[in-house]
Amino acid sequence: MESIIVSSERLNLLELGKSDAPFVLNLLNQQSFIKNIGDRNVRNISDAEKYIEKVAKSYAEFGFGLWKIELKNEKIPVGICGLLKRDYLADVDLGYALLEDYFGNGYATESAKLTIDFAKMNLKLKKLAAIVNTDNKSSIQLLLRTGFIYKSKFKIPDDQTELDLFENSMVNDE
Repeated sequence: MESIIVSSERLNLLELGKSDAPFVLNLLNQQSFIKNIGDRNVRNISDAEKYIEKVAKSYAEFGFGLWKIELKNEKIPVGICGLLKRDYLADVDLGYALLEDYFGNGYATESAKLTIDFAKMNLKLKKLAAIVNTDNKSSIQLLLRTGFIYKSKFKIPDDQTELDLFENSMVNDE
């Protein structure tokens, strides 16, 4: 039985498990994922299982990671959303991605808000970061809607792609 991390009226956020490999394979190979997040070189079920194992290490080490976004009533996975601890960022990073078929339904915003609330209430984090491609206007709008502000341009070490760095200081709505 999968345990629910957080939920809303429409969504559950759950830990990814080995049985989610077909979903992860599909998600990570969507054109929008590769364009906006990057190619993770996940080409088959075995690669997807290895990706999930890396995510599970984050659960064990930090108590958070990327979670599966599931439509609550239908039990259908539609994306991932969660928290990442990256070596090259000072703060924990909000990450999310949806299957293209589920764009435009508010699921990314809803899951991001659930994740931000979890970070604030359960992990007692005071600030979150988010990095986004400068041309990903819908993702930038999501960050602004969920309390993030633009901080600066940012480059991941060993990558020349210029990204936008956003921060959310989660102290204003207690």
